Amino acid sequence: MSSEKESNHFRSSQVVVRMPIIKGSVVSYTVENGAVHFKIFAFKDQVSMWSVKKTYQDFVQLDSILESKYVEYIKRGILVKGELPKKEECNFSNLPSIELVKNQLKTYLEILSNQPPTKINSDIN
Repeated sequence: MSSEKESNHFRSSQVVVRMPIIKGSVVSYTVENGAVHFKIFAFKDQVSMWSVKKTYQDFVQLDSILESKYVEYIKRGILVKGELPKKEECNFSNLPSIELVKNQLKTYLEILSNQPPTKINSDIN
């Protein structure tokens, strides 16, 4: 079963789910109105699949939320997150550069998707 869901931004008030039953992968990108949107497929329980489109800035916002809400877990090595590509190194008007950024964002999201189960979500309110 598949459905297309759109959301403009990652919100800090949303619970960040990182259980291994939810997997995410950046699969493609589109350029719309001069902005690059990365398409993410999310899978749950190998049954449900949905997709969302996010910009590079949305990933920056997600990273900021992780750094602020889960700083103690990151410091203790309980939560491992990858590195985002630096914005100044991204050329969003060059297709090979966009493809490189897509692959780096894919790696970033896959690292988050492949965390072992913990009680992080219930520990922090």
